[in-house]
Amino acid sequence: MSADLRRKWERVRTEYLRTNPYCECSECLAIAEPLRPAAAEVDHIDGLGLLGPKAFDWSNLQALTKGHHSRKTARESFGF
Repeated sequence: MSADLRRKWERVRTEYLRTNPYCECSECLAIAEPLRPAAAEVDHIDGLGLLGPKAFDWSNLQALTKGHHSRKTARESFGF
């Protein structure tokens, strides 16, 4: 991955987490915002990451806890 792409992603990720500080997984959305766990990672909903056509499109991003992001990635990658 190019350094420019990495820097752009870091800016988008930082701004997204600043704007969306709580986990946005379907499980956590049922919890009132101040009680939701804090998000630590930004997920690409389409699963394509920075290689996809919507890599920086906020409609394709969701803030997740590390555990929820790991679980989603394992489910999408390995069927767990």
